[in-house]
Amino acid sequence: MQLTKIEAAYPATMSTVEIADLTGKRHDHVLRDADKMLAELGFNGPNFGGVYVDAKGEKRRCLNLPKRETLILVSGYSIELRARIIDRWQVLEAGSAPVDPMRVLNDPVALRGLLSNYSEKVLALEAKVEEQRADVDALNTIAKADGSLCLTDAAKALQQRPKALIDYMKSHGWIYRRAGGDHWVPAAYDGGDKPCAGRQIGGDGTCPEQPGVGPCLRRQRR
Repeated sequence: MQLTKIEAAYPATMSTVEIADLTGKRHDHVLRDADKMLAELGFNGPNFGGVYVDAKGEKRRCLNLPKRETLILVSGYSIELRARIIDRWQVLEAGSAPVDPMRVLNDPVALRGLLSNYSEKVLALEAKVEEQRADVDALNTIAKADGSLCLTDAAKALQQRPKALIDYMKSHGWIYRRAGGDHWVPAAYDGGDKPCAGRQIGGDGTCPEQPGVGPCLRRQRR
């Protein structure tokens, strides 16, 4: 059976977890030194941010460093420890070229590095999705509202102050007040992105003013 060579999908990096493992140092100490190094180099640490799962199954922060930053970090380590890092980098750089699957399967160090690299990227993506979950849930609440949604309720779902949401919609021409009116009404659109002042959607769509919040209008579902 002929196996197709695997193309490397990402630039090679070395995690602070792996550096700690190779050098026998505590990860929190390696991470501290890496943060300090990046700050002195003028880098923004989160650009290299990653996530790993510790022995307790909990997600923890780490950094995924390019070769230059890795070598700068370990420049003060002993010759033996630097040699371990350099040897590991040779394996990582070999992984940037097409990979022979059988060679990887027969090389525990290379296989471990490949799996570790992909696992860290998956965990980082999962963490990003989790951060965005609240915003997505709020938007789904508005999108699935049955019939209409009061601006006050919409602001609550978006975790915004009602007045801030009203001011934003007013500044974008999405809502307006009729002359002499006390309530906000939605502006209609003529198929483009410009509101047509003076017209509204689906009736007046207003509800009584709420104390301390200001007038609110209801978003009509089309």
